[in-house]
Amino acid sequence: MSSPTRLEAIVAQNSILRQLLRQAAVHQELDSHVKCLLEEPLNGHIQLAVIREGSLVLVADSPAWAAKLRYQVPQLLRQITENPAFPDIQTIRVKVATSDASRQPVKVAQMRSLTKTSARELNRQAELLEDPALRDALLRLANRHKG
Repeated sequence: MSSPTRLEAIVAQNSILRQLLRQAAVHQELDSHVKCLLEEPLNGHIQLAVIREGSLVLVADSPAWAAKLRYQVPQLLRQITENPAFPDIQTIRVKVATSDASRQPVKVAQMRSLTKTSARELNRQAELLEDPALRDALLRLANRHKG
């Protein structure tokens, strides 16, 4: 029986996974920058969601923490616009995370099928893998394409 393929080996073979890991690391670093600009205990209840079209979106884990953050947005925006890690930020939006209790489970019928291009790419990546379990998982995912 062969040993499982190490994650590093899988990532090394797959440029898409490498790119995703790089993006995740950048996102985590930017999240840390934002949290450093906020005081305790607020910074433990806020996360960077996304930076899009000049807007920094922060998510608070409750409406109370979101309200406290909104009071600090003008000062935070000044600090962020001076920080070279955040180019072109003009606004900060604050959202409240939905609680796990209010989330509805995803029904199988609601799941989207893959595009033809995505299914083809998953099949292509699966063919390159040596790990049979991972290959089978990618092929099952590729079969969600309805075309």
